[in-house]
Amino acid sequence: MENQFEESDYTFTVSNDDTETVNKVRERIKKSQECNIIDLHMLKELTEITIPDGIRSIDYIGFNGCENLKKITIPNSVARIGSMAFANCKNLTQINIPENVTSIGRNAFFGCENLKQIMLSNSVTSIGESAFAHCKKLTQINIPKNVTSIGESAFSDCENLKKITIPNSVARIGSMAFANCKNLTQINIPENVTSIGESAFSGCKNLDKVKIPNSFLQTIGAENIHEELGLNPGVRISVYENELNSDRKGVFDKLNGEKNSAGIFDKINDEKNEKEKPPQTKDSI
Repeated sequence: MENQFEESDYTFTVSNDDTETVNKVRERIKKSQECNIIDLHMLKELTEITIPDGIRSIDYIGFNGCENLKKITIPNSVARIGSMAFANCKNLTQINIPENVTSIGRNAFFGCENLKQIMLSNSVTSIGESAFAHCKKLTQINIPKNVTSIGESAFSDCENLKKITIPNSVARIGSMAFANCKNLTQINIPENVTSIGESAFSGCKNLDKVKIPNSFLQTIGAENIHEELGLNPGVRISVYENELNSDRKGVFDKLNGEKNSAGIFDKINDEKNEKEKPPQTKDSI
């Protein structure tokens, strides 16, 4: 059974609790305290750690390569998670991001292939490039309501990601943001999104439906949307605003399959009209 140790208000456990290993971790923690920066990268013996209250950021490569790290407790004093902070922590299965964290840095959790659950606080406003790329066990994630941008390749190669909720606050989705999310079946892109990078959904072979703001479609051009976003030709496109002119409606009918002669927008309008019909009374029957 792993023993728990303490050093400079940190509490930790290691896979091999011989004196040499424990002292090695102690020395790294002391150095981190002296430099006022967490630098425990490549400590492969580290399995659990509790960061003391008062630490304000987990900076570049803080725990990068701690491949046996299974559990980490981050205090509410932390406001920033920097680039590659937890990259390649292959045995990390879950993590809670404290309420005061405002940004998730580039490659912060890259290659955390056993990460199944992550709780992001509503204080987060940006998710950096490749922040969760190659998190192969991640099945769903709710983007916090104050996030305005999702970086390039942020969730690329999350091959078991089945559900993702994007809030209305998001204005920008980077290129290849969800590339190779093979189990993603549908996604709604909020109405406030004005920029979606190239190939944002390339390799999402099971993606069937995408809902996109009409304003974005008008910028890109409906006939270019599948190629621009890396969508398979069979992916059905819908928009939030249904008042389209007849020319544009005809383009979308073709995009969504001529076998559906009424087109997806007629279907949307029919459903809307059905909901808006007044209830029948005896006099109207």
